[in-house]
Amino acid sequence: MASNGMLYGLVGALGVAVVGGGLYIANDKGAFSTPAPVVAAAPAPIAAPPVPVQRAPVVTPAPQPAPPSGPSASQVQQINTLVLDARRAITRGDFNSADRALDQAERIDPR
Repeated sequence: MASNGMLYGLVGALGVAVVGGGLYIANDKGAFSTPAPVVAAAPAPIAAPPVPVQRAPVVTPAPQPAPPSGPSASQVQQINTLVLDARRAITRGDFNSADRALDQAERIDPR
């Protein structure tokens, strides 16, 4: 299996090739040439400024504090114990016990 450095190098080289090709095509189409001078049109007549409309201030309710996310410390400890029990059961070949332990851990925290 290739190392991460080799993969990053390959992705970087492909990125350089794509960007370089895009710049080459843009230059070929004239995207970087100087544009033709713009002829100024006659100035538009000045219109009267709009009358400001007074509006009532908008009152926004204060945001509610977010409920605590994730399991509590005791639940994390319980999940860790259940996962450890499931791993031990798998090692013993007792897949029913492992499944029950993982189901119980998933009920505590679905993540």
